[in-house]
Amino acid sequence: MAMKEFVIKFTSIEQAELVKVDIDNLPLGPKEVAGHTLVSLVSSGTEVAGVYTAAHYEINESSFPMSTGYACVFRVEQIGSEVSSILP
Repeated sequence: MAMKEFVIKFTSIEQAELVKVDIDNLPLGPKEVAGHTLVSLVSSGTEVAGVYTAAHYEINESSFPMSTGYACVFRVEQIGSEVSSILP
C-alpha cells in the first residue's frame, strides 16, 4: 500500500494548494535516499515571483500543475546500498 504525503502544488497562476499524494514504496536504487520532509520553504524568488505570479519565467496556464521543493528540512529514513555520506 502506498503511503500518503502532502505537497505544495501550484495549480495555476496565483493559485497554490496543499495536495495529498501517493508515495511509492518501490525499493531504493543504490544511490537514492528516502524519508520525510519536515518543513519546506516557499521562497519569495522562485516560487512566489517566478511560479506563483509567473513574473520571471516563461510560464503560462499549460505549465500547470507544477511542484517545487528544493529548500527543505528532510529526515532520512532509508539509504541505498552505495550511499555512505548520509545516515538514517
